[in-house]
Amino acid sequence: EASVILDERALLNRALALAGASFGRDRISIGLVQNGHLRMLDAGGAAVAAQPAPSPAARPAVLAAALRGAPISEDRENGGALAALPLSVKGHVVGVLAVQRAHGQLAERDRWLLRSLASQLSIALENARLYHQIDGLFRQYMAPSVATTLLADPSQAALGGAMLEVSVLFADLRGFTSFSERATPAEVVAMLNQYFGIAAPLILAEAGTIDKFVGDALMALWNAPTRQPDHALRAARAALAMQ
Repeated sequence: EASVILDERALLNRALALAGASFGRDRISIGLVQNGHLRMLDAGGAAVAAQPAPSPAARPAVLAAALRGAPISEDRENGGALAALPLSVKGHVVGVLAVQRAHGQLAERDRWLLRSLASQLSIALENARLYHQIDGLFRQYMAPSVATTLLADPSQAALGGAMLEVSVLFADLRGFTSFSERATPAEVVAMLNQYFGIAAPLILAEAGTIDKFVGDALMALWNAPTRQPDHALRAARAALAMQ
């Protein structure tokens, strides 16, 4: 269930709730490394004071061992137990899952359950971060509404394509060739950055999708990958705004 939650904070809170239900009165915490610090959340969702990630002496040894990638590390003191497991994304440790038991030791069943929870949470974290990477990439070339619709229903961009009526906008700069022959490379790049920095938002404002940039030219389209009944009007408004 947690693997389909794409908001990272909501994901952590849900994972804490599931782990808390499995471990009863034990204290469950999840920590993520953020900006060089290990930030812990307990089962109540409250943030615990951050600790610098590079300093093993600043935290219990079991957390330091988990951050180094130890499959499971345990500390048995004062009649209780503290265990921690690494959370990994793409082979890199990004956090820890920890359980603290006030009285008694962890059984093999507890260790098995912790390994399963850590594995599932690692997968869920990777999915959430990949989603946000894709979302950010899409939004460079698509209007937010188009990106959101496409991510929610990827079948709209299924392989094989579809026969559709679309509106396509082609635009380039008058006199660009002669300008580029006279200007320095730095001047050409600066001018193109300024041009695309103005043109692209105007296209996205009309929910267009930027298909490609080629030199000083760009191509944008409407009614694909998502359907837009007023696609011709949107394309015309974008073209007029760019003049």
